[in-house]
Amino acid sequence: MTASWTEVARAAGPAVRLVEEIGCDRALTPGDLSAAVRTDVEVLRACWAAYERQWARFCGARLDPQFSRLSHPAAWSGVPVVGDDTPVVVVGTGPSLTAALPVLSRVRPHVHLFTSPRGADALSDAGLQPDVVVVEHQTPLDAQFSVQALAERTHPWRDHALIVTDERTPAVLLDGIAADRLLVLDPLPTWGLWPGTAVATALLAGAVTVALLGVDLGTPAVADLRQQPLSELLGLLALRTPTRCVDVGHAGAAKPGWQVAPLDDIVGSGRRRPLAVARLPWPAVGERLARADAARRRLAPLVSQAGAALDAAIRVRDGDRSADRCLAMMAALETLLESGFDPETRDDVQTGLGCGYLPRYWRTPPDRALGPLLWRPLALCAHEVIAQHRALVVQLRRYGVSA
Repeated sequence: MTASWTEVARAAGPAVRLVEEIGCDRALTPGDLSAAVRTDVEVLRACWAAYERQWARFCGARLDPQFSRLSHPAAWSGVPVVGDDTPVVVVGTGPSLTAALPVLSRVRPHVHLFTSPRGADALSDAGLQPDVVVVEHQTPLDAQFSVQALAERTHPWRDHALIVTDERTPAVLLDGIAADRLLVLDPLPTWGLWPGTAVATALLAGAVTVALLGVDLGTPAVADLRQQPLSELLGLLALRTPTRCVDVGHAGAAKPGWQVAPLDDIVGSGRRRPLAVARLPWPAVGERLARADAARRRLAPLVSQAGAALDAAIRVRDGDRSADRCLAMMAALETLLESGFDPETRDDVQTGLGCGYLPRYWRTPPDRALGPLLWRPLALCAHEVIAQHRALVVQLRRYGVSA
């Protein structure tokens, strides 16, 4: 991004910049991160510790195994901008939303509402229209569920809200949305959990107050342990930021770094102004195809190595467990693991092919004590690399790119 984006991210706080860069999954260690985001050592340690503890140093938030980025219809990238002191309320669908709807309806002229598609449906049912809808899925399977649910009801918010997405959002979910209301988030401050992405986007937008409503993560008495990664992420985003971070959902669990206050307490007397959008042209389809094809070409040697590794794994699986065969299998595994030391290869495998197994093994290698049973993890990662490379070739040919 340009220097102006750097200034925006700096104003939002050091954790937002770290979340954005760590979420790319390009770093194996904190030392791989750019110097620009390593200035606050305490926040860096906190972010990396959470990334390691809750995500095993790979959140997979950028994996695009269906290559949806090649057909994404957006013409623009960027972020929304809050030009005044209007609070941003990030709205989930937890129990606290239902209880707060009467108050939210009353203060609606004085707040911006950021939410997800499900949250937008809940708001629409209550007669409220969101300002920003974050369309992001933790996994491709989650995206497929959204596609299946698309025809189950009407979505009036699609005609009014600013729709911000990641680049792997399936095009069918964005069909019919006007070009001026569709944006690929850039910076994309995500670890794959949309409430964290929405909060970080509000911070980047310049909001002086960000509130959570319906993002409950349990009850005041008992936190939902399944939501611990999101709770930690929200706590990280509140570190060192000049923005006031408030949880107005009294039915939810406590979040580290977030004050608890009534919704009325964050609302001023001024009426909200329309959100601005800081935007840049998003790469056209031809440029996206060229990047994908370049990654395909660069990965040809690794795909050949994966083919040899898969063959070695299958031979051991099928009963040849001689010392020579097992040593050959171990050597093939080490070759694939060593490929992760090259940053360009990591990016090509993860972003270019959308692979998940090998990138995870780069962070947490299979236990060598498995001996001959190492054929399983080796076969998984090698087969995925080969299959995704072939799938990318098919996609490129569909667009007329010979491979």
